Amino acid sequence: MDLTLLGTSGAYPTQGDACSGYLVQSKHTNILIDCGSGVFSYLQKIVDFNNLDAVFISHMHPDHFIDLIAMRYAMRYSEFKDRLNVYVPKSAIRYLHQLSSSLSDTKPFFEQSFNLQEYDQRQYSFGDISIQPFRVEHSVLSHGMKVSHDNKTLVYSSDTKICDSLRHNLHNVDVFLSENALGGGAPIHKPINHLFSSEAGELAESSNVKKLVLTHFWATSDRELCRQEASSEFSGEIIIGEQGLTISI
Repeated sequence: MDLTLLGTSGAYPTQGDACSGYLVQSKHTNILIDCGSGVFSYLQKIVDFNNLDAVFISHMHPDHFIDLIAMRYAMRYSEFKDRLNVYVPKSAIRYLHQLSSSLSDTKPFFEQSFNLQEYDQRQYSFGDISIQPFRVEHSVLSHGMKVSHDNKTLVYSSDTKICDSLRHNLHNVDVFLSENALGGGAPIHKPINHLFSSEAGELAESSNVKKLVLTHFWATSDRELCRQEASSEFSGEIIIGEQGLTISI
């Protein structure tokens, strides 16, 4: 299983980097987790969007879903035959309908290209990859994602503060893809609904994670400082996320 980072910036895309988007691939399966600003453009460098098996959106903040609009137009005007399965949190379909009403007179807007489904916390399978959402704690309803293939496991934090459900799902995983929006000198806004780099490190260390991948950086964060902060708590391998990086799991 390969993980490719399509964007690692939080809140808004920065020069040379998109917002959150993560492509998980096996030999025959392609799953996109999150589709923030700029992600769809970079996705097309890696894979034909017609070959996606599913999209999962962790939560309904624009830096994690807004490029669904671009993807919808691409699929609407391409030779894509079937609607793409797009999985979103509870109540998100109603939100997307409200959004689309201001974008187009075409109704339904997203459903022309997508088979929208609101997920729960069961395990979903696509080819040889399974994915299981789990609740985390953020300012809106947010879900981490546990992805498994051939006895290897990836956990994506989504946007969250430290919480029991994240810690529970991290035990002995191969890769922890963790947001660290408050690391590296980022401004601190209260209430705190994100992770510090050191907290990502502590979670990885206490859960016996093999590899920590940091993502969702604030625009002005010092990414090397993020590594140092995480390494103060985690003794394993730390990877600083960057657009286009592929990690074999």
